Amino acid sequence: MAASNPHIPLKVALVGCGFVGSSAYLPMLCSEPWTDLVAVCDSDRSRAQSAAARCPGATCYASMSELLASETTLDLVVNATPPPVHEPVTRAALERGIHVYSEKPLAQTYEAAVALSSLSAERDLCLFPAPDTPSSAWLQRLAEIVEAGDLGYIHSAHCRIGEAFTLGRAREQWLLGPNVGVLEDLVVYPLTELTALLGPAVGVFALLTNARPSRVAVDGTMAYAANYDTAHVLLQHATGAVSSIDASSSCGMPDEYVLELRGVNGRAGIRGKRPQSVTMALRDSGGQVRDIPVPEDDWCAGVRYAAHYLSGVGDRPPISISHSLHVTELIERCRDSAATAAYCGLDTSFSVRDVRWVGDGRGE
Repeated sequence: MAASNPHIPLKVALVGCGFVGSSAYLPMLCSEPWTDLVAVCDSDRSRAQSAAARCPGATCYASMSELLASETTLDLVVNATPPPVHEPVTRAALERGIHVYSEKPLAQTYEAAVALSSLSAERDLCLFPAPDTPSSAWLQRLAEIVEAGDLGYIHSAHCRIGEAFTLGRAREQWLLGPNVGVLEDLVVYPLTELTALLGPAVGVFALLTNARPSRVAVDGTMAYAANYDTAHVLLQHATGAVSSIDASSSCGMPDEYVLELRGVNGRAGIRGKRPQSVTMALRDSGGQVRDIPVPEDDWCAGVRYAAHYLSGVGDRPPISISHSLHVTELIERCRDSAATAAYCGLDTSFSVRDVRWVGDGRGE
């Protein structure tokens, strides 16, 4: 479903003005010609006021109920709240007939994510779940290499993602809490990308540990983590390929991201700090390496493409709710596997065609 007035900028509300909301989404929503940021909302009213001051014309609110009571003509809510409240914020917007783009994870449980998907379908609304990396130039370029058969049969893949997490960042409180750990914060990215490239997973085995159960915060106090910060995950895909992920928010080095696909005829992969400064290379079976130019994507390209689609000026972005539900189930099965030291099967699937650009690409 598109906006009721195509080719008119969407009326948008940004809910959540913390680190991600204020540093990524706010600047884009204020400058994008197809979004009219009319409202910002945060439970910390001072943060909402600071955000509103950066975007003239935006009204600030301190609660979702206050926002929805006053803003009755919204087209899109961008949900950049902390993960534990993603589900209630998204539900409240959908129930009011508003399209939603939500930060990851869509919900805390697979069951809750399915309920949101069902609600959006019942109301004929668009629900765009992050991560939106299937819409990125680098992943689509890798997908082209896969589909062209340049690598031959792809038998395996590996992804490494690391963060030098330090206390004092805006997300420290929820990241140390019991509801969000390395699976929801970091592993969700390679789960999304590896399945987008290699297809649905049919099973998973995972190991979790906490490298830094206690940390000294910037104010000198001791903070204790209630969740895991390091994971090793093995996936078996429906194609027969296997892939592995190692992820940690306690890697003690600058943020890193490496993803490599391995086929019988060669390898292809990326290296860089996601999603900026990505480099891609293709290595054939003879050892020859070819660098592949890839345009840079901004952090919130998915929201931009969603706005273009809803405004009637772009194609539907390859952000699939069925894919997101598959990844959400994968996260749950990772927890189950780590708790039982057992391989866990998957019930969900999706079509890889839903995570590919169609038509003329970006529609621009």
